[in-house]
Amino acid sequence: MVEGRATGRPQQMAKSLRPLAIGLVSSLLLTSCSTLSRFGQPPPQLPAQTSDALIFDNVTLEQANPTGGLLWKLDAKQAVYSESGQQADVELPLGKLYRGEVAIYEVSAKAGTVNQDGETVFLREDVIATDLRDGAVVTAEEAEWRPNEDRLILKRNIVGKKEDFTVNAHEGQWFGEVNHLDLIGEPKIIATLESQRMRLEGEHILWKIDEQLAISDRPIQVQQADETNPKLVANQANGNQAILNIAVEDILLSGAARLISTLPPLTITSEALRWNLKQDQLTSEAPVQVLQRDEQMFISGDRAQADLAGEVVTFTGNVNGISPSQQAQLKSDNLTWNTTTQDVQANGNVTYVQLEPPLSVNGTEATGNLNSEAVIVKGGSNGTQRVTTVITPQDNPR
Repeated sequence: MVEGRATGRPQQMAKSLRPLAIGLVSSLLLTSCSTLSRFGQPPPQLPAQTSDALIFDNVTLEQANPTGGLLWKLDAKQAVYSESGQQADVELPLGKLYRGEVAIYEVSAKAGTVNQDGETVFLREDVIATDLRDGAVVTAEEAEWRPNEDRLILKRNIVGKKEDFTVNAHEGQWFGEVNHLDLIGEPKIIATLESQRMRLEGEHILWKIDEQLAISDRPIQVQQADETNPKLVANQANGNQAILNIAVEDILLSGAARLISTLPPLTITSEALRWNLKQDQLTSEAPVQVLQRDEQMFISGDRAQADLAGEVVTFTGNVNGISPSQQAQLKSDNLTWNTTTQDVQANGNVTYVQLEPPLSVNGTEATGNLNSEAVIVKGGSNGTQRVTTVITPQDNPR
C-alpha cells in the first residue's frame, strides 16, 4: 500500500497517470521475482525526477505477505517510481521490518530502494538498525532486508553494539528468528568488551545476541589493556577458535591456545584455555605447560588453574617441574607454585632429582623454594614411618 502526494507533470498529464500509478504500485507490491547475489547489490539509483517517473512526497509504503502479515513498513520524505514499476527510490526512509505480525527491527537511512517484488528493501548511507527485542544497534553503509529468508544483509563499516560489547566488521548477516549476527572482517573484525579492557581480533565472528556469546571458528587474538595505562597490553592470548561469554566475561580459547601474561611473567600453553577476565584467572582441563620467563622455570601437568592476580598456579595430574638453572626436576600428582617467590608445595608420588650433587628422592610430599636450592621431601616406606630428606646443594653458602 502506498499513501502520499504525487508530483511531477502538468495536471492534464497527471490525470492520465493516475490509472498508471495504481498499476505501478500494484505491480511493485504484489509481483514476485528476485535474482540477487548472496549479499545483494542494490539496483542503480533513479534520477530524482524524469519524464517517466511518478513521484510521491511524504509517502508511506508497506508490504504484506500472502496471509496478510506485514513484511515491512516505511515512511519516506519522497518516493520516485519508474514507469516500468521495477523499483522505487526513497529518500530518508524510516520504519520497521517485521517477522509475521511482530516488528523486530526499526531502521533508518539517507536513501533506499524497493525492488519490483515489493519484498526486498535496500537501504543506503548511514543505515541504522535497532533490534526492538533487546536494544542491540547495528550501523552500516548498506543494508538489504529479505523477509522471506528472515535476514538483514549488511555491508561496509558495520558497527554492532549492545551494552559493553562492540564489534566492527566489513559485512554480515543478521538472522531475525535466532537473533544471530554473522560477521566477516576485511581484513579483521575488531570487537571490544569495555568493562574488561578487552580487544579481540579475528576473521569471522558469530554473535549470538540473545545468548550473549561471540564465537569464532578461525584464529583469533585477544588483548587486555593494563588497568592503569590503557595504552599498554597487560595480557595477550591466541587460539584457533574462541567462545567469548559476554555475560560472565570469560573467553574459551581452543586449538594451540596460548596466554602471555606481563605480571606475573608467564607463558601458558594448552589445547584449551578458559580465561576469566573478570576474576583474572585461567583454567585448563587439557594438558598445560607454564613457563616463568624471568626464572626460566617450566612446569607442566594434565590440568591447571592460574590465579594471575595472586600469581599462583595449581597443577593436577602428572606434574613435572624443571629448573634448568639448578638442573633439578620435581614430579608429583599435584603441585602449587608461587610464580613470584618460586615456592612449591607438592603431594602424591613425589620424585625429586638433581644432577649436582646427584640425588634422587621419593616421597609423598615436598615443600621448598627452587630459587634457594632447598627442598624437603617427606614420605613413609610402610605407611606409618615418616621420613624427611633435606636436599641442599654443597656449593650453596649457609
